[in-house]
Amino acid sequence: MNVDLDNDIDRLYVAPREEFVRERDALVRTLRKAGDRAVAAEVAALRKPTLVAWTVNQLAHKERRDIDLLLDAGKRIIDAQESSISKGGRADLDAAQASLRRAISGLTAQASAILGPDAGRTTLTRVAETLRTAATAPAGRELLARGRLSEELSGTGWEIVAGFAPAPARAKSKRAGKQVDAPADTAAKRAAEIQAQARRLRELKASLTAAEKRQRTASRQERAAAERLEDLRAARSDADAEVESLADEIAAAEQALAELRRKAE
Repeated sequence: MNVDLDNDIDRLYVAPREEFVRERDALVRTLRKAGDRAVAAEVAALRKPTLVAWTVNQLAHKERRDIDLLLDAGKRIIDAQESSISKGGRADLDAAQASLRRAISGLTAQASAILGPDAGRTTLTRVAETLRTAATAPAGRELLARGRLSEELSGTGWEIVAGFAPAPARAKSKRAGKQVDAPADTAAKRAAEIQAQARRLRELKASLTAAEKRQRTASRQERAAAERLEDLRAARSDADAEVESLADEIAAAEQALAELRRKAE
């Protein structure tokens, strides 16, 4: 994608939400006139952002420093996950999560100012959830960095993994200096917690698989609809051109007829 087109698309997502469709369609017409029909079809398929997604996009373009801090905290969380689980340490993960919470809190306050009268508690909660999810999911991070979200995001599953605590160190006997096993009831409780978390994780993965299948189906349908819409718009454009041409011919014929009648008088 060339730089000018990239900037044009950025402007779509920065513009007031109610102007998105009009601005997109204007860009599509420009691309068609330039002969870039394939690119025009791609632009025509861009969806108008939801209110929450539009708000996050505004933050991405207008509060760049705070968004960068959020993305940095999200990257640190991702990097700390493996270390936390494999090595049993949580210091880096806890610090990154604290940074993430602070960044989200500040950005949510800024979102309230952007939304104005639309800044209800539910909407702001969904903005915060979208920020959190986008910051810790690879695909979400790219969309957030570019400010091009079209819908809100939720639940990546990172919070489940982050909830795992490192395995406790085995207690040492003060008198003998030897390791002793933890009490049976504590071990049983921890085993039950691990099983519950593992079961929950399996359920989430199953839900994700089903959601991804629905997503692929919807994407195929969307592409087919976009192609059909492109064909219809092309047909409409051809018909408009034909109507305009015929109207010009009719006007010329009427003028010629009037001239012949004038001469015959």
